Amino acid sequence: MAIEGSLDLFQLPEILQLISHQTKTGILTIQGETDIIAISFDRGRIVAADALNQTLEEALGEVLASQGLVAPADFLRVSTEHQAGESRLVDLLVERKIIDRPQLLKALRLHIFRLLTELLAWRSGEFKFYSGEEVAFEEGFKPISVEELLIRSVEEAAGEGHPTIPDSRSIYEAVAADRPVRVKVDEEGPTIADPSAIWLTGTEKGLLDQLATGYNVAALVKKTGLDEYKVRYTLHRLLELGLARRRTAVSAPAPAAAGPTPASLPPPAPAPRPEPVLTELPPPPQALEPVIASPLESYLGPALALVSALALLIGLIIGPGAVWLPFRWQGSERADHEQRLVDLARGALDRANQTYYLAHGRFSRDAQALVDAGLLSERERRLSAGWQASGLASTELEGSAGPSSVATGNFLLDPPPEGRAQASKGVPLVLID
Repeated sequence: MAIEGSLDLFQLPEILQLISHQTKTGILTIQGETDIIAISFDRGRIVAADALNQTLEEALGEVLASQGLVAPADFLRVSTEHQAGESRLVDLLVERKIIDRPQLLKALRLHIFRLLTELLAWRSGEFKFYSGEEVAFEEGFKPISVEELLIRSVEEAAGEGHPTIPDSRSIYEAVAADRPVRVKVDEEGPTIADPSAIWLTGTEKGLLDQLATGYNVAALVKKTGLDEYKVRYTLHRLLELGLARRRTAVSAPAPAAAGPTPASLPPPAPAPRPEPVLTELPPPPQALEPVIASPLESYLGPALALVSALALLIGLIIGPGAVWLPFRWQGSERADHEQRLVDLARGALDRANQTYYLAHGRFSRDAQALVDAGLLSERERRLSAGWQASGLASTELEGSAGPSSVATGNFLLDPPPEGRAQASKGVPLVLID
């Protein structure tokens, strides 16, 4: 939706929250009866603000003077230099070591709070938001969330300790509403003027649900994942609407009835000293006799270990699949596993012979030569030599007259050999010298 209209129909806090909710970047201008104020937003957070009838230099000078950071004479000297040259006033203040940059950024933040606090008191005017990809602001400036601006302006207007301003010490709980509570479907729209119901945003309703058992601000921040200022401002709205309240403090227990003072009481009688009780000590424990294992038990453990090692070795000789797929009904899985090993070996042989070709200008007819050249492992050679589908039963690689490993086309650009082996469903590869 377009963000423009009149302050007679839309409240300024709602406009600011709308821009924050949509995380927009751009400039919001508000034209009132006496001034025009521009607020710069970066992804929904305030990063700068200017007024037409008050320059930044004038406003910054007032803030620095009120905070005692810059003497009026020093500020006037730097301001005169700024007007005579092209350098910005904020840069000159830092370059001339009048203030350091953290102090400057803090003063700019305070200036924005003062300007926008005055703006929130406007009740008439026209506003329009100009969207953009980026806006200009001072490097290192800490953005101001809309909720931080709103809750701080409420604190300044109502004073700290006001019943609707949440503090960090109190526990807050939900209150039964005297009217139906409904959630706005369009959170970006204005407040619905319907006195028969209380309309809340999704964020406000979610926080209200958390207050069923009562929490403080820190616990609500942890449970909802919202930042502290958003929690405090949302809780302030619920307090204003009468949907939440501070939990009544538990009163201290009443003091006991008045009686004689400790000074008037007689000193307590000393407690009688207990008589010593003599008990008979138990006899000392007898030394435990060592437990000697029988000869059968001493040889049983090593024998079991030896049998397990032999079974594993036999399984590896027969085939690795026989170790982890030993049962008769797992024959198909065992065959698939062994075929995958063969396919991998075929791919390794294909790659090794391709590399051999690049180094020697010809393919090798002997797989053992590839092993000796360090291009193929002995295990891969044995697996590739056992291809049943291709009839290869030795380490010799046949030429084009018989089935063997294939290297055709541009093998530098072709798919990997194992992929070709799977795609061909067992069709042998042929190495062409």
